[in-house]
Amino acid sequence: MNKTPFVSVVMPVYNCAEYLREAIESILSQTFKNFEFIIINDGSTDKTEVLLNEYANKDFRIKTINQLNSGIVVALNRGLSEAKGEWIFRMDGDDVALPHRLAIQIEAIERNPSLVLLGGWCQQINSKGDSLKTNKYPTTHAKLVKRVERGLSFFPHSSACFRRDVVMKLGGYRERFRHAEDVDLWLRLSNVGQIGCCSDAIIKLRKYPMKFEVVKYRSLIAYAARICHYRRKLGSLDASRLEEKWPEFLKWVEKRMEDEGYFQDKQHWLILKNTWNSDSSAEKLKKIKGSIRNLILSPIFYRTIWGRLWSSNLPLKLAKESSIIFKDLIFKE
Repeated sequence: MNKTPFVSVVMPVYNCAEYLREAIESILSQTFKNFEFIIINDGSTDKTEVLLNEYANKDFRIKTINQLNSGIVVALNRGLSEAKGEWIFRMDGDDVALPHRLAIQIEAIERNPSLVLLGGWCQQINSKGDSLKTNKYPTTHAKLVKRVERGLSFFPHSSACFRRDVVMKLGGYRERFRHAEDVDLWLRLSNVGQIGCCSDAIIKLRKYPMKFEVVKYRSLIAYAARICHYRRKLGSLDASRLEEKWPEFLKWVEKRMEDEGYFQDKQHWLILKNTWNSDSSAEKLKKIKGSIRNLILSPIFYRTIWGRLWSSNLPLKLAKESSIIFKDLIFKE
């Protein structure tokens, strides 16, 4: 391996020893070999550290970092600061990279020097590794930006690679957007360069049933990131830069999302998705029918289906409202 690799694979891990060996092996067995592999152990309490030491002793490309549990944003930024590669390739400890993942993305990068961010299609798997479906995304900058701005399906974090120097200039990942740190970073990157997506499945993305409280919080933070993005585009101050006003701003965003029926709709879709992806098939059809019935009977169903896709843009609407509600002159003090 060259002293200064073109590629740094950065993988933060926390208590995922059950899947960690498969994730590590999937990177080490890539057809492209010239990379460094930085794994940040974010204070795991299972057998993660033992496994990492085992692999670090076997392969010189692996560099392990053990830190107190500080959260994914801190772990990611630690990985960025330690990386030497020109491009950062993300990976998660419970996902699986397909053998040509690095090679496919590197070829795309070399064809388009204007890229600052590149993702890829993925195969969804459940906790047992069974295939669920393949997620496909647009490949052009304009369509990808439109999707991330409006909260539509987007390539997963662990399929992404990006230019390290550009991300470092932007300040890396931001703790304020923890649990939606990728959405915030993708929006900021979209303003400084081209983003793209490979039309190949490059990872296996592990999906789990999720609790509504977790989904609701992540949705809130992701929406706040989009509103801040639109505020920047409108020439207003990024609300996330405000220390004292930020909690108040988040409460206002949550209230407006409630008013629009966003969380009610999200809860119905979550029940349907968890039932569909569940490992057990018992009474699955009955539950799916019930979830679909609840969606159709919802008074916001048709507005949500069509409005959420292309005809409306709630984050932009809320960005404009926020300038009036919070008075931008106060933000700029």
